[in-house]
Amino acid sequence: MELVGRAVPRAKRFRRKTVKIFMNALRQKYPKEWRIWVGMKDRCRRGIPGYEDITVCDDWQDFESFINTMGPRPSTEHQIDRIDPQGDYTPKNCRWATRSTQRRNQRNNQAKQMSGYWYWYDEAQRRGINPSTFRKRIGRMGYTPRQAALTPNLGRGGTGRIPRKPVS
Repeated sequence: MELVGRAVPRAKRFRRKTVKIFMNALRQKYPKEWRIWVGMKDRCRRGIPGYEDITVCDDWQDFESFINTMGPRPSTEHQIDRIDPQGDYTPKNCRWATRSTQRRNQRNNQAKQMSGYWYWYDEAQRRGINPSTFRKRIGRMGYTPRQAALTPNLGRGGTGRIPRKPVS
């Protein structure tokens, strides 16, 4: 039997309408997660540079399954993050992460992660060293990440300058 126009059997129309109402309820309950889910699927579908080989798993083609697996975001600061940047969007490879966590997990940051850069970056922040000071010490002054984090902050008091010789 060929269906033309709106000549859809009544039972099918009812099921479609019920599913649509349920999906709208989920969409209204989790609007930010809905946008994240749509964006994730869209990036993979359109083949944006860096996403050509990335796919969304079959389970997550449906928003209900996605939200049941991932749960709501822990805070407004969290976005979806792939643990393995080269891996697909799957339940085992995804998590809710903050921007700083995502920044550290990018493909171009893998070398920094291996060298311990991010460990010392966090240590510098705990010691009250400004991130730009930490980066300048490494880039302009030739400090190692460890030296940049452990050198005390002199600020504008004292000599008014950051010491040029790194401490060992």
